[in-house]
This record gives sequence, structure tokens and C-alpha cells, in this order.
Amino acid sequence: MKKIFIVLAFSLVSGFIFSQKPDSCKLIAKNALSFFPKNEFEKVSAFFDDTLKKNLPSDKLGMVWKSLEQQAGSFEKTANDSVYNMNGYCIVDIHCIFKNGKLIFKTSYDKNYKIAGIFFVPEQKK
Repeated sequence: MKKIFIVLAFSLVSGFIFSQKPDSCKLIAKNALSFFPKNEFEKVSAFFDDTLKKNLPSDKLGMVWKSLEQQAGSFEKTANDSVYNMNGYCIVDIHCIFKNGKLIFKTSYDKNYKIAGIFFVPEQKK
């Protein structure tokens, strides 16, 4: 009987934790995205986990953004967003409208609410 209680208690606690995480992840994603058009890449990288900071320092992040703007045009605004869990990571998708097209700003988060992955991907046509 104790095993059942422990599993049930863990399920309730983990459900509570994950129910809080999506809103936090979405807020972080929106804040991080807000610094791109201002070219404040150090502020974006402040949200990164240690591995991402090492592999994508702010100067490289700036080069990625400049290249993205050359292809998609200037950033105009955001549209809808979504949050979901995949393989233990909270994922946030924010649809972005650029002058020449639409992209999705996709971020994934570790258990400490640090961005572990960051991508701009083409919006899929439905």
C-alpha cells in the first residue's frame, strides 16, 4: 500500500510542477524574443543554460539574427503561441511575422527554466 501512495503522491507533485512550468516558459520566451529586434543579444543569452551559452555566445547569436533578417526581412510582430511538453522539456512556439514571411521562434527549457534549445523555423503551411 505504501508503494501506491508514493507513486500517487509523486504523480500529484509532478503534475503540479508541470502545470506551473508552461506559463513560466512562455514568459521567458516572450522576454527573450523581445531583445532580438533591439540587437541586445547578451540579454537573450542570459536566459540560456550553460551548454547553450558555450555553444551559442551572444556574438554568434547576433550573426544568426542578422542572417535571418537578410532572408526574412525585418521583424514586425508576433502572432499566436503555444506551449507543450516533449521528452521532459517544456517547448514554446511563438509565431513571428517578418516583412518577407513567417517563422516560428521555438525554445526548449530545462528543469531550471533555462533555455536549452533555440530555433527559428519556417511556419508550416496547413
